[in-house]
Amino acid sequence: MDIAFGGDEPTAAPTTARTGAQPASAEYVGKTCPYCRFPIKPGEEIVVCPACKVPHHAECWQENNGCTTYGCTATTTAPPSASPQPIARQPQQPGPFARPIQAPNYLEGQVEELNNRANTAMWLSILGMFCCPILTIIGFIMGIVVLGEVNRSRSMTHQPARGRAIAAIVIASFGMLISLAMFISGAAQS
Repeated sequence: MDIAFGGDEPTAAPTTARTGAQPASAEYVGKTCPYCRFPIKPGEEIVVCPACKVPHHAECWQENNGCTTYGCTATTTAPPSASPQPIARQPQQPGPFARPIQAPNYLEGQVEELNNRANTAMWLSILGMFCCPILTIIGFIMGIVVLGEVNRSRSMTHQPARGRAIAAIVIASFGMLISLAMFISGAAQS
């Protein structure tokens, strides 16, 4: 570590030209290195990725030969510079891995799943009114489950799944009442 002490405050030595390493400034202290998962301490040698701006311990950067952030392509072959340079990509052949893989967004996937389940509950409730009362009961139960999941997640309270789940419950309730009335009237006639 190249730190010169003068007075009470440590003075950082210039950035190491070969690795792009620099002493950790207050901006990066306490942040977690994505490679080793340990926090960055004051004065430790770090490398800030030129592409995604994520700090790494200098040793971690060297050991991994570059950035460890998912999707980032910065490596140690091109020394980090002050401004990120565009990375030239080779044209890819068509195939199953032609596009870069992106990390799925958990919330978007959950919203899509709840919307699909709410749609299914609504259609089962509607079909159950005309075909089979069992479908109405299944649609009713699915609507209640979806509504409960939407209400538990505060970030999804305004999603279309909530309205469709309520519609499924109302339609299924109406369908069950019609089925019950038909059953009672059929039992009274016999």
